Amino acid sequence: MTSQEPSRIGGYDILETLGKGAMGQVYKAVQPSLNRIVALKVLPPELASDPERVERFDREAQAIALLNHPNVVNIIDRGHDADRFFFVMEYVAGTSLSAVLSARRLSLPETITVFKMICRGLQAAHRKGIVHRDLNPRNVLVSDDLGVVKLADFGISRVESISLRVGTLSTAEVSMGTMHYMAPEQAVDMGAVDQRADIYSAGVVLYEMLTGRVPVGRFSLPSQLNTEAPSALDPIVLRCLATDPADRYPSVDQLLTSVSALENDLRFGVVQDLRGLSRSTSKILRRSTQKFWTGRSPRRRAALAAAGAVIAVAVLLGVWLSTRSRTNAPATTEDPVNEYPLIESPLAGGPFGETPAVGADTAQLEPDQQTVGVPATANGTPAPAPTPGVAKPRPATPIAPAAKPATTPATTTASAAAPGPAPARPKVDNTLASDTLPSDLKVARDKLEAGLIGPALEDLGKLIADHPTSPLLLDAYLLVALGHEREGRLEEAKAALVEIRSRFASDPRTAEAIFRLAELTVASKVSGKEQLARDLFWQVPDSFPNSEWAPRALVKKAGLESDRKLVVRDETLGIPVPALLVTHRRLADEYPTDAAAEGALWALGEMYADLKRYDLAVEAYTKLAEQFPNTKLDAWWEAGQIYDRRLDDAPKASEAFGQVPSTSKNYSAAQKRLKRIGG
Repeated sequence: MTSQEPSRIGGYDILETLGKGAMGQVYKAVQPSLNRIVALKVLPPELASDPERVERFDREAQAIALLNHPNVVNIIDRGHDADRFFFVMEYVAGTSLSAVLSARRLSLPETITVFKMICRGLQAAHRKGIVHRDLNPRNVLVSDDLGVVKLADFGISRVESISLRVGTLSTAEVSMGTMHYMAPEQAVDMGAVDQRADIYSAGVVLYEMLTGRVPVGRFSLPSQLNTEAPSALDPIVLRCLATDPADRYPSVDQLLTSVSALENDLRFGVVQDLRGLSRSTSKILRRSTQKFWTGRSPRRRAALAAAGAVIAVAVLLGVWLSTRSRTNAPATTEDPVNEYPLIESPLAGGPFGETPAVGADTAQLEPDQQTVGVPATANGTPAPAPTPGVAKPRPATPIAPAAKPATTPATTTASAAAPGPAPARPKVDNTLASDTLPSDLKVARDKLEAGLIGPALEDLGKLIADHPTSPLLLDAYLLVALGHEREGRLEEAKAALVEIRSRFASDPRTAEAIFRLAELTVASKVSGKEQLARDLFWQVPDSFPNSEWAPRALVKKAGLESDRKLVVRDETLGIPVPALLVTHRRLADEYPTDAAAEGALWALGEMYADLKRYDLAVEAYTKLAEQFPNTKLDAWWEAGQIYDRRLDDAPKASEAFGQVPSTSKNYSAAQKRLKRIGG
């Protein structure tokens, strides 16, 4: 233990630090009265003066206290020592599931066992009205033998029955390290999620246990990456990962039922194989040993015993081979579950929407597609320029059809709401060309949607060569980029988008190309890709301020800044601030009617309050309440709190508390404040 760490808190002797988080530090400690090891979570002293942080800390303690279940960490005590708030939990000897997965891949039986215990912990929480909202392998504690599995860290849980204020932690705290595990709707409105968000997160954890990867961008079925995983497990995983909550399991109970049924089927299959082998062996044994039984020679009896031993070994070997063939058989074209080798993650959106996020797996995709020369134009002269990144036609890779238009989270932050589904593609204007180009483009687009990517790219290459001056050329390049992107050839896709940016610099549709180029940059392996992507996202509102892609680009930029916790000097305030603040401010100022402005204003209010710029914080909350009168975010309550406690402005506080709607969780508290103030 370092000299900076306390030696004793609330009667508990500190042994060592187990971990740190945004909402507290966890120590391994001794409870002297019972001489046992415990885990002590302590709110940092610098946060103890913030009543909202204390309330959130207390909410976690109360959430755990509501649960008494073998798959949830139990709470033992709660207290206050000088300037430190703390609560005490049972100590789980072992490590996190994240540490286990970083060291090795779990076997199929281990995976199913651990996953069922995770689900039982969620089941207990959901029955008490608690939604975890931060389920990921770091928050799952396991013993060394995996016999003990417990859910932990309910710091951002939603607890309907105990929370005075159903809110969330700050943007940075929510998104830190959990981006790939959050349900799509959770990134849009953190406060509106239900238990199906936990089911999505559980699906990500299950996929990671099976494959060692998280399902980001275009991802393969678990049975394709892990030969031990049966194909019957794929539909269970995919249902958990459905973009639309309505398409997921409605409850953990039903998820557990599906997993248990699969487990029973696998066991039954092994038993049947064993019975079949036993029957075959019995027949062979009867035929081949009948003469031995009729004789009384010791030599014959010895030979019979040896034959029996050999047959017993053969039976055991047959059972083992049967089990291996059941779970390790490679996917075949007859397998209906493997009809679509690659699945689009909910974070990848629809055909013209979001692209694979950071970490998209491309290792399994085919390497280095050669570009081909562009055919001559109709009059026999060479085409003016080769088509960037148009690959040779090859057998098409089927693509999983998008189930529904995804309401894709446009950011990893919980406070920045996505501005809705991806904007519709520009309609082809049939007046722009007298030839068949519009209909040819439609055919190429239809081929892409049908998974015929090679033929589609071949058609598009010819169209681009034959119509070098058509205004519809931009649409052709967008489709070329989409085709390459669908097959994981990100560099070829980026080349097509760069061509658009260079050739059609003033066309409004170029905003989409720059937006997609930024996203592909994030997913690439280019050095300094985050900064390049941020610059590209910033370029969209700079060059195309009236484009529907502009606010989307700012939301995406904010997500990158939140992940990296970037700090910049703000010329407006004259101090270093989170880069996220500058981006959110531009989003709120320049696009006040966009849906994303709602989350941006809420985030601004929190960040300004953290900077003690209470005048700006209350301004942000007031704008939020006025511009989005139906918001579920308790902006009037927050404004009243600041006027009352920070700015000592009783009239303004009274006015704000009076605006708190009756549907708010804080309505009763606001009415009490009004009486106290005299409003």
